[in-house]
Amino acid sequence: MSKAQLKKTLATLTPEQKDELILDLYSARAEAKAYLEFFINPDIDKLIEKSTSEIAKEVFKRGSRGYNKPRISRIRNVIKNVATLNPGAEYVLALMFNTLSLLATAGNQGYWYTEISLRSFGRIIAEMLRLADDNAMLEPTLARLNNLIDGIKSGPFHRPGNFMRQQLKYHVEEGIAMLGSSKK
Repeated sequence: MSKAQLKKTLATLTPEQKDELILDLYSARAEAKAYLEFFINPDIDKLIEKSTSEIAKEVFKRGSRGYNKPRISRIRNVIKNVATLNPGAEYVLALMFNTLSLLATAGNQGYWYTEISLRSFGRIIAEMLRLADDNAMLEPTLARLNNLIDGIKSGPFHRPGNFMRQQLKYHVEEGIAMLGSSKK
């Protein structure tokens, strides 16, 4: 069904039928329930906090053979679900930054990630930079990312931190290069 068809159908309904439809939708779909609850009570800070805690469970998830295995699809899904509620680009960027901050914390604590996981986090960095660029927030976002990367422990006794720092720097530079090439 297209949006135009939906509008035509809704125009034929009485207000009571519309109320009933919304209540049925609320009880039928979890996504609709989350959207309507956010619509009624848009507590963005609570939403970001809840989403960050969900992401933290994935970032600090222990895997086998000394590597952590976060389910990147779940992390990306949490970010996407927040973005679909249209809280504003600054809040979606804050959630993405919180994700990368959790990753940096994990590196400081000695967590190791597979190359595939780090490439997936690199895609989150690229999406973050693209979103920041589209909303004229690239400079502050880059400053926050560079401060985050500089805060990761380095030195001979911090091998996971060194590796994490190197990977995040690489992905930020790659994301910036992608932004430059897409504008040409």
